[in-house]
Amino acid sequence: MQRMKEKLVFSNTNKAIVDQICLVLKDNNISFTKKMEGTGDYLAIVAGNTFNNEIQIFVSDENYKKAIELINVFNQANESTLVKDTPDELKDISPDEEKEMEEMANKTKGYLKSFIKYFVFFPILFVIAMLIITDIIPNLGK
Repeated sequence: MQRMKEKLVFSNTNKAIVDQICLVLKDNNISFTKKMEGTGDYLAIVAGNTFNNEIQIFVSDENYKKAIELINVFNQANESTLVKDTPDELKDISPDEEKEMEEMANKTKGYLKSFIKYFVFFPILFVIAMLIITDIIPNLGK
């Protein structure tokens, strides 16, 4: 059986919006494939978000046109909730402020790495070490 060719129909970094689009497609009996680049899947499980990793939705060629129409209807229905204009405080950002915001974003990524290291990786190593020690120490005198 030949695999159907798929086309990219939607992509976004916001998991909530992607999930809503997936529900719309599912409710209309359109099968789809959802893909994330890089560590997106892992971060979505651990932290509940993809942290700006793009999530892509693919559909078959035969469902492409219908999927586009449904997504357009979804977007039109949700336009009233979208921010149409950039807030005044974000319009005139100086290069220094932009650099500061970028540094804050990089610090946040560093905090996430530390969180994963200290609260996921080290506890697992601790448990493994305890299992090894509790098995070795009782057997030393034998």
